[in-house]
Amino acid sequence: MAETRAPSPLTVWTRRAFVCAIYLVGIFWALVWLLRQPMEIWKNPAGYFAAKKRTSLPAVLREPEVGQHGYLNLPNGIRIHYVAAGNEKNPLLLLLHGFPEFWFSWRNQIRHFSDRYRVVAVDLRGFGDSSKPTDEHAYELTKMAEDVKLIVEGLGRKSCVLAGHDWGGFIAWGVASKYPDLVDKLIVMNATHPTVFWKFLMKNPKQFLMSWYIFMFQLPLLPEFYIGHDDFVELEAFLTKPPTGMKPGSITAEELDTYKYTFSEPKSLTAAISFYRNFSRKRDSEPIRWQPVPCPVLVIWGAADAFLCSELALLSGQYTSGQFEVKYLDGISHWVQMEAPDEVNRTMDQFL
Repeated sequence: MAETRAPSPLTVWTRRAFVCAIYLVGIFWALVWLLRQPMEIWKNPAGYFAAKKRTSLPAVLREPEVGQHGYLNLPNGIRIHYVAAGNEKNPLLLLLHGFPEFWFSWRNQIRHFSDRYRVVAVDLRGFGDSSKPTDEHAYELTKMAEDVKLIVEGLGRKSCVLAGHDWGGFIAWGVASKYPDLVDKLIVMNATHPTVFWKFLMKNPKQFLMSWYIFMFQLPLLPEFYIGHDDFVELEAFLTKPPTGMKPGSITAEELDTYKYTFSEPKSLTAAISFYRNFSRKRDSEPIRWQPVPCPVLVIWGAADAFLCSELALLSGQYTSGQFEVKYLDGISHWVQMEAPDEVNRTMDQFL
């Protein structure tokens, strides 16, 4: 058995200092937000602490044209909910969503590609109807990548075309690096390679400011209240209001309500935010050894992203060893596959 070396005292103290710095920045941004809240409470005293009760599944999530719902019980104990469409004999197109999202963010891609692919959009662990483990290490990137491997195997496949947006893109990079034979082609939308992101964040003041929410999400309890108060007003702003949201008309009121329904489920917000808390605080117990991704890679990037600098798209190419393409969509926000579905689908068609 290989000997495991303990980290040096310098390494330990460096990590502790890094964690402390993250908390301090998070506290700063929390104070910035809290200082604005007395005025918000004064303007809406009745609604500020209220939330609409949502007890029944929204009708739009039951539409058969979007796909059939199913579950996979993975060997690692995680139960994954998914929605699938298309002939089971067709190649597999596996779709991984981001935050604060769930499988429904891929509705336009499910409809478009189900005539030639077996399209499967999953709820990642911690989201939607999938398992929401409470263990602090449950949301390590290594474990999320393993989930994807087990999903592909559970669907009876040896490989797939893998597409991921936001957090799903982070995970997709990990899958393609750790399990290269599992991914025939990789499509990433408004998500950078994890290693590139941290290096860029520490050197680029603009990205540091754009990542304010990552720091604030390290704090206990407050992030859940921040997103959920006033009937998920901040979640709605993330998706629909400037500077972060989609253009008017990109999402209907009924579709928007599905996100509020999903994150109103008990423990849903805490589980989803755990991605950020784990990602920023600690190293994976079994970190991925980043190897160049050998399969063809397409990065689709909404150039009006208010969360990530556009330079990150090209920088991720250093972690590939084969075909690498970047397609910028001008004027499109972070939520690229929902705001510009026709352009995204056309770009994917050309790549596939």
